[in-house]
Amino acid sequence: MVTDTTAPATWLTQEAYDRLTAELDHLKGEGRAEITGRIAAAREEGDLKENGGYHAARE
Repeated sequence: MVTDTTAPATWLTQEAYDRLTAELDHLKGEGRAEITGRIAAAREEGDLKENGGYHAARE
């Protein structure tokens, strides 16, 4: 593994690290399932070019 030493280090408190780790776990799990469901529901509405709900769900 190569470490990029040109980027400045970002220091986190343990509390911030734990919060960000929990948020990442949520987004990888149930958060992803929620977003997938919203995209599928918007896709069922029809034409994706003019489907604002679809584009909003994707973002």
